[in-house]
Amino acid sequence: MTSGHPFFCRGILELPVYEFAKSDIRNRQTRLRPYDPTTGFTGSAASQALNQLRFSRWNLFHAATKAELMRDVPITELYVNVLCDLLRYRRLFSKQQGNLRLRDGGADAYKDHVRSYLAGKFGEAAAHLFMQDRGYVFWDHIESLATRALQYGKRAQSASVRAKISMHKTGRLKGQHPDFVFEKANRAVAITESKGAFAERGRGSRIKGLLQKGLAQLDNCPVVFTPPAANSYAIATVLRQESDAGKEPSLVAFADPVGDGGRQDKSELPHDWIRRGNYAAWLKGMGFWQQAEALASKQQIADPRERLLHALRLGGHTYAIVIYVIEPSSNYALLSRIPSVPGEELIWPHGVSPCRVFVLGIEETVLRRIEQVLTAPDRTFLEDEGIPEHFETSSPESEIVIGSILRDGTLLGELLYPPRLSAMEKVRFRF
Repeated sequence: MTSGHPFFCRGILELPVYEFAKSDIRNRQTRLRPYDPTTGFTGSAASQALNQLRFSRWNLFHAATKAELMRDVPITELYVNVLCDLLRYRRLFSKQQGNLRLRDGGADAYKDHVRSYLAGKFGEAAAHLFMQDRGYVFWDHIESLATRALQYGKRAQSASVRAKISMHKTGRLKGQHPDFVFEKANRAVAITESKGAFAERGRGSRIKGLLQKGLAQLDNCPVVFTPPAANSYAIATVLRQESDAGKEPSLVAFADPVGDGGRQDKSELPHDWIRRGNYAAWLKGMGFWQQAEALASKQQIADPRERLLHALRLGGHTYAIVIYVIEPSSNYALLSRIPSVPGEELIWPHGVSPCRVFVLGIEETVLRRIEQVLTAPDRTFLEDEGIPEHFETSSPESEIVIGSILRDGTLLGELLYPPRLSAMEKVRFRF
């Protein structure tokens, strides 16, 4: 059974947030530096810190996991990727609180292309928390959304949808389009492109270059949204090692090219398309692949079944959860899911040491709405039709669980002192 020491260190981490004008980033003559810890960047493209983005390690890993689940990859590869991310987050990040730092030398064991990949993944997670901090609740992976939209257009015999999504394959910057689209509860839409980098010790980071690349990709979005995307963000996250004594901290920088009024042409995509993709991704993580596919593609579930899920009470809400056990065996981490079916009573696995027990879940009222939509796909996910707006990004911690809750009501965490499964509260669904 797991020990009382959580997988991730407790404590709140911070990243200062700096905003730069799009014109300054695109102008080759402007300079961001010098940098002063008090006044920020004081070059010709000046910027003071807007605020500190505050989060826990669990919040960061939660965002990274959700982003990974949104991609169209085979099930085995998907779970391997999430498990590898889990181990990397523990290994690469410093245990100190405050400014988020990498462990000294933690990334040096990786080759350059792997370092770039990892930096991009961490930058993606930080960018998602940045968007949550700005009030965005739901998000989806644009390439995955475009693929679903093409399939939906064929089923609906809609030439309009197929024409508007054709950029997915023929955009002028082939393969270089923004990664994610975000949506607020009031249906305001924003497109994002995130970049990440590991800074060399004592040297300035290439913030301007990262943002320039992000802005170029924002101009090549393959999807037209309804309502139109009124905002777009190029977001760069730069991480430094814990012993880096330079003036610049690890930070988030962004350029928001507002003012173009968004795209004005219309699309025939369902208005709740982003929200469907948002929750379908988390259903995949919970092991409900058939239900995720039906939800994301606006189809009715073929064979609904009664399901009895374990539940946790956190902050006045009930979260329906599934449970994963990670066991070390011959230097390999084994991931196994404990299923929940009617009448099943499982005893917690004993005799395995050390053993880590993780949970993925969705707040009960949200999952009730998903249940309704799966059995009647013409129903929508709009705010005034059953999706509450009362969640805040948080890091719940109780006697038995520590983890993360995001604004959409999804939960990811670790059970510290797991009770017998038969003693846990349960909730019943049919989908």
